Amino acid sequence: DIGFNFDPLNRASMEEPTLAPVDESIFQSQAWINNYQALVRHVKDHGHADVPSGYKDTTGNIEGCLHTWVETQKRFFEKNSLPPQQVAMLEELGLDLSKKSDYSE
Repeated sequence: DIGFNFDPLNRASMEEPTLAPVDESIFQSQAWINNYQALVRHVKDHGHADVPSGYKDTTGNIEGCLHTWVETQKRFFEKNSLPPQQVAMLEELGLDLSKKSDYSE
């Protein structure tokens, strides 16, 4: 116990999907957390983790394109450089890390 409720993913306010407990030490940056939260919102709003090319999060909490971030996570996965906890979190959202995206709107 660290003496306070540290919840960088704001999981307390999320209804679905239900996520596994998070070891915060795996995060490389606040940017990873922000992009992950944007992906959670995308799944909640659209029902899937296939982010179309050019899709931007409307909250303004992330820089750049969410699709690009997702594809970057897939490249890290291919190179075995994505921490197992992050792999599990992304897969729980339904993201197929082994598949290159062909989704577009």
